Amino acid sequence: MRRPRSPPPNWCSKACPRRSRPSAKRFAAINRHCRADAILTSTTSSILVTQLAPLVQRPERFLNMHWLNPAYVIPVVELSMHPGTDAGGRSRAPGG
Repeated sequence: MRRPRSPPPNWCSKACPRRSRPSAKRFAAINRHCRADAILTSTTSSILVTQLAPLVQRPERFLNMHWLNPAYVIPVVELSMHPGTDAGGRSRAPGG
C-alpha cells in the first residue's frame, strides 16, 4: 500500500554543517520540493544573507533565520533579510 504524498511545504529551512559551503545545487534541490510561494530560510549565522540570496530561485522569499542557544531556554529567533526580501516573505516567516 502506498502512503499518500504530503503537500509541498510553504516554509523550508536549510541547515547544513558549518564545514560545508551552501551551494546553488542544495538550494535547487530544496526548491524542487517546496511550493512556488514557499518561504526559504537558512540557519547559518556565519554567512551573510546577501551572499546566499543569489543562490536561490526566488530571493524575494529568502532570509536567514537562526535561534539563540540554548534554544529551549532563550525563545528568540533572529531574522536577517537582504534588500530583495519582500514584505510577504518577512511577515510569513516563522517569528516574522
